[in-house]
Amino acid sequence: MLTPTQLTTISQYLKKSGIIYEEVHDELVDHFANAIEAQMANQASFDEALVDVGRQFGCRQGLTYIQSKQAQATNKQYNQSLIQYARQLIRWPNFPVTAILVWLIYTLVRLAPTMLTITYTILVISVVPFLIVVILLGKHLGQYMRHKRPVAWSLEGGTLFSRSFATLSISVYPSLLVYFGWITPKQTPLTAGEQTIFFVLSCLTLFLVYAQLNMLIRYAKSIDKPLTRLS
Repeated sequence: MLTPTQLTTISQYLKKSGIIYEEVHDELVDHFANAIEAQMANQASFDEALVDVGRQFGCRQGLTYIQSKQAQATNKQYNQSLIQYARQLIRWPNFPVTAILVWLIYTLVRLAPTMLTITYTILVISVVPFLIVVILLGKHLGQYMRHKRPVAWSLEGGTLFSRSFATLSISVYPSLLVYFGWITPKQTPLTAGEQTIFFVLSCLTLFLVYAQLNMLIRYAKSIDKPLTRLS
C-alpha cells in the first residue's frame, strides 16, 4: 500500500505531465498506484517504478492523449444525454405536458408586443444554466485553493460550461442584432416569418436549458462527493 506522500508524488507527476481534469487525474492515480505497487512487490523502488509506469503510459504525450480521448468521451456523453432527454419529452406520459408547453411558447411568441421583448426573454432564460455552472466551477476551484482537491478543473464541469455558454450565445446574437436595429427594429411587432424563427429558437433554448439543468444537478452532487484519497 502506497503512502500518502507517494500518492502525492504521483499526483504531482501527472499534473506536470499536463493532466488538468480531476476525473482523468483520479483515474490515472489509481492506475499508477496499482502498477507501482505491483512493481514494488518485485523489489523495485518507488522512484524506479514511477518512471517505468510513466513510460508505459507514453509519458507526457501519452497521458495528454488519454486526457483528450476522455474529453471526447465526455462530449459524446453530453450529446447522448441530450438525445435521452428529448426522447423523454416526446414519450408518454410526458408528451401531453410537452405539447402544452410548446403551444404556450407559440402563443407567447405571437403575443409578444415587440421583437425586443421576445429576444430579452430568451436571453434571461438561457443565462440561468450558465450562471449555475459558473458558481459550481467556482466552488470546485475554491476547494482546490483550500487544498481539498488535487486538481482545479473538472472535465464534466468544463463541458457544461462550454455548452451552456453556447446556449447563451444562441440568445445573445439575435438580441444584439435586434437592439442595434440590424434586423427588424426593436420596437416593431414581429412578422409571421420572424414569429416562426423565434418560436423555433425559443423551443430549442428552453429544451437546452431543461437538459443542462438536469445535468447540472448531477454535477452539483459530484462536487459534494467524498474527496479523493489525496485530499
